[in-house]
Amino acid sequence: MCWTRPAHRAIADTIQTFGRLDAIVNNAGYGAVGAFEAATPDQIRRQFDTNVFGVMNVVRAVLPHFRAKKAGTIINVASVGGRITFPLYSLYHGTKWAVEGFSNAPLLLFLRRLLGDTWFMRIVRGVVEKKK
Repeated sequence: MCWTRPAHRAIADTIQTFGRLDAIVNNAGYGAVGAFEAATPDQIRRQFDTNVFGVMNVVRAVLPHFRAKKAGTIINVASVGGRITFPLYSLYHGTKWAVEGFSNAPLLLFLRRLLGDTWFMRIVRGVVEKKK
């Protein structure tokens, strides 16, 4: 879902097939691992296209529909990688911090009021430590 046209097409196809769309879950993503200086421009672009611009394009595609019906739920699945960092994950962390910032942006919170019953949520996946 990195490009604008497929996101809009997927939203339109869903509404045409099912008559409505109530929620969107942005869960696409992957982690590029390695020394930053070894990453090629293409690897950097692909990491951001998938993890950041894919999320933004899906949100942008669904907002007109949610605005028209004054309801909807948007869930952006983030990562603990958007809150803490690990060695050799700089590209991944950069994208997940971007998703965190985008999901927490005051503009999106304001849209909830503007659109009525539209909800924006962020789910942070991470490591859960089980104590003995």
